[in-house]
Amino acid sequence: MSTAELIDRIRALSPEELAVVKAHINSAIVAPPDAGTRPKEDPLLDRITARRERILKRNGPLPDNATAIREWRDGIE
Repeated sequence: MSTAELIDRIRALSPEELAVVKAHINSAIVAPPDAGTRPKEDPLLDRITARRERILKRNGPLPDNATAIREWRDGIE
């Protein structure tokens, strides 16, 4: 949807619908969508990320497990 189309749709709203849209926008400004997520600095997540990077550096990229699981599943049936 282009900007012009969006503006046209907003202008076509009834006063009640426009009030709902304004309330939604105001709530998004007060509490951005990612406000409930974890803080940027998380020691546990930092340790997990560091470990993943060490494993990747040591072993290289790991193969796709989905293919192995499908092959194993198909062999059992």
